[in-house]
Amino acid sequence: MTIWHNLGFELALAKVWVGFSGICEMLFGLCFLKWNRSIVLHGWNIIGLAGLLLLIALTAPL
Repeated sequence: MTIWHNLGFELALAKVWVGFSGICEMLFGLCFLKWNRSIVLHGWNIIGLAGLLLLIALTAPL
């Protein structure tokens, strides 16, 4: 929630985005159960994790 708040969202809206992020993460995980050999899906996973690392590094480096 701190990340969303650091991005400029108010507390109530940050809570909504945290819930939405969790739902998206679960759906993405379910895609791996269905299409576990998909090169495109693994590519999106790598890009997403690199993006999350960059987001954390920029918003909360400590």
